[in-house]
Amino acid sequence: MVATARMMLIAGYEPTGSFISNAVFSLLSRPDQLELPRKDPELAGRGLEELLRHAGPGILVVRFANEDVEIGPVQIRAGDQVLLDMDAAHSDPAHFTDGERLDQTRDSGMHLQFGHGIHYCVGAPLARVEGQIALESLVRRFPGLRLSVPASAISHSKNPFIRSLTALPVEFEAQRPEG
Repeated sequence: MVATARMMLIAGYEPTGSFISNAVFSLLSRPDQLELPRKDPELAGRGLEELLRHAGPGILVVRFANEDVEIGPVQIRAGDQVLLDMDAAHSDPAHFTDGERLDQTRDSGMHLQFGHGIHYCVGAPLARVEGQIALESLVRRFPGLRLSVPASAISHSKNPFIRSLTALPVEFEAQRPEG
């Protein structure tokens, strides 16, 4: 029970925090995309799914093949370890037109950020709610939020499995209370 609780805490904390910082960086480094949810709050759900596809924390996933399968010229045998590249899947031209580009108006419901089948993340609904609340709150409460360094100066962690930032320096003008 302790191991399961520990795993749930780690699985729920690190990826969600990484996603929120990745999403904020993606929006702040693309002002046209940052303005979309301000102009059209109805985009919030679709925009969140696109941010999960484009800036989600999962990069590489390890799985083991249950049965022999052939993918193109590659033969994978039952029991073989397979490394899945989420970025490649999320930019696959068969599923996403111009997949390298962030487009919050796109239908990104086919992303694999929460896994699939028996590996689907039990915490996906909570992660979506946390991400949506965090992003909507930042956009609404800090309209002048911006990067305090050039986007090229932002560094990512060296972990090949989780996309996360080492820091996200931002600045904003404080809003004076009305009245």
